[in-house]
Amino acid sequence: MNLEGDQAVAEALDAAHGKAKSAYRRRDSRMYMEIFAADLTYCQADGKVIGRDQLAKDVRAQLSMLDSAETSFTREKLEIVGQQAMELLRQRATVTTRHFAIIRRTWNIERLGKYVWRNTDEGWRIQEVEVLKETITSTGSRLAWR
Repeated sequence: MNLEGDQAVAEALDAAHGKAKSAYRRRDSRMYMEIFAADLTYCQADGKVIGRDQLAKDVRAQLSMLDSAETSFTREKLEIVGQQAMELLRQRATVTTRHFAIIRRTWNIERLGKYVWRNTDEGWRIQEVEVLKETITSTGSRLAWR
């Protein structure tokens, strides 16, 4: 076990997560999608498997309705083998979407996921995602004129 090397990988993954989080909050789908490898395999909580193109389409649709998003994650496990890293993340998010310009809906999302990263010439990229558990709850709707 190389603690110094493992720490460097953890820091690189944290930086990638931070960049993606910032892009999502700015509604920059192109920058957000840079974290994912071209050959991405994404297994959703319902078992449906999608690729990078479908994920990009889904993200653009989400961002078109996004009013605000606050997210955090806890890394429960990190395993590094050569140029690959696997992390088990517990994510929490509060997302508010807007509908018909004045209706705001807020959702709390908790997700446990397995992420397989590959170190590329462009940096660490997510190659595989498996959503192991996901809970989405609505906190309701409200009218907002801004």
